[in-house]
Amino acid sequence: MKEAALSPREREVAKLVAEGLSNREIGERLFIAERTAEGHLEQVRNKLGFHSRAQVAAWAVSSGLISGTPTAAPRLPVPVAATVAVPMPTRTGITGRRPIAVGLALVLAIGLGAFLAIPRFMTASRASMVTIAGLASSGFSGDGGPATAAQLDRPISLAFDKGGNLYVADSSQTLSTAGVLDGYTRIRRIDGTGKIQTIAGGGTLDPDASAYAPAVHFGPESWITIDGSDVIYLSESGVTSYGPQFVAAVDSGVLRLIAGSPAGRPGYSGDGGPAVGAALDQPRGVAVDFAGNVYIADSLNNVIREVRRDGTIDTVVGNGQRGDSGDGGGPKSAELFAPVVVAIAHDGSLFIADTNNNRVRRIDHGGNIVAFAGTGRPSFGGDGGPATAADLNLPTGLAFDNAGNVYIADSGNNRVRKVSPNGTITTIAGDGTRAVLAAPSAVAISSSGALFIADTDNHRVVKLFGG
Repeated sequence: MKEAALSPREREVAKLVAEGLSNREIGERLFIAERTAEGHLEQVRNKLGFHSRAQVAAWAVSSGLISGTPTAAPRLPVPVAATVAVPMPTRTGITGRRPIAVGLALVLAIGLGAFLAIPRFMTASRASMVTIAGLASSGFSGDGGPATAAQLDRPISLAFDKGGNLYVADSSQTLSTAGVLDGYTRIRRIDGTGKIQTIAGGGTLDPDASAYAPAVHFGPESWITIDGSDVIYLSESGVTSYGPQFVAAVDSGVLRLIAGSPAGRPGYSGDGGPAVGAALDQPRGVAVDFAGNVYIADSLNNVIREVRRDGTIDTVVGNGQRGDSGDGGGPKSAELFAPVVVAIAHDGSLFIADTNNNRVRRIDHGGNIVAFAGTGRPSFGGDGGPATAADLNLPTGLAFDNAGNVYIADSGNNRVRKVSPNGTITTIAGDGTRAVLAAPSAVAISSSGALFIADTDNHRVVKLFGG
């Protein structure tokens, strides 16, 4: 079988198999789910007629994808499951005063009645978390009922509208018995009463065949944001790396294309012209600034692109080369490596989760790109010190509160980190074990300042208390 029969992503997976990486490590390296890596490997086997990883590895060497003998290559550093002692909020009890105790219990019940649903608490090492959506098992169910009784598959992105409704990008990818990948994303809304409903995705029609958002089929890995007018923006990166690549808006249930094309293929072109029809490659995170300009983490092109209000597109961060350089200089000269999320802070600053560089970067008010958090080492460390000296591992989600704190979904470390206005980083959720948080992909702040976390591989969304 010729090498050309494989897609670029499949060749990359074959190369990593030859380097000795497991499916989980391949997923972490490429920022895809472990099941997605498994699906790509299965496709490689089917196309090449192989039955083992060893055959794939040998083929990768013979095809020149990697030099030498297939062996276990140096692995990424394993995150250290260190526990940092942070005092938990204490309660003051008054012995023998039942009326006061009852009153405190009622206040506590009201405060923890997330969306008026019956909560199920878990205690992290740093704060208490209550599940507000999901059953900790993968699947799809529960529309029209309590979110706490609904199944989620892989919630990877969160956003709030002005009314306080929480939107969840519930993504998945499955391998059929025929060896064909079938991916989907449903955008699901959790309203103020705690009920969950799919409002976009989950249908069977292509985006260019229908403008009715609930009837459209979106592939996996769709990321969302919501602007000040409650318009939802979402990305679509296809079932595999060769699927449709676009960004669209959903306004009152109507789908409108913003950039790329449902019929397009991965690429990098169109700067200076109309965004609709421009070539993207794995668009992921989306952000909207106060002027209505849309920013796209064009992940596999290693750039951030801007769609201006006049509909034109341009690259604003990154030179298109995979790497880690350029801090202190112009954003267009910098190198990024598969950025997953772009976000706008309250002061208008542009933040980037430079995921495969294991860093968070921002564009300062002087127009330069600067380091914000992470050393570049895929590890865990640095709590209590400067964020720029701390280690992150595949940071994906970003959120900002009104006090100037920045929250990072440190996905590969199974933690959520907080960077205070003075630049100090701490862990506020997760202890490094997947039992508490498993590959959290997104964080969001409600209008009341509460932190919500997409606990992706635990198939749920949680709300943090006491962090």
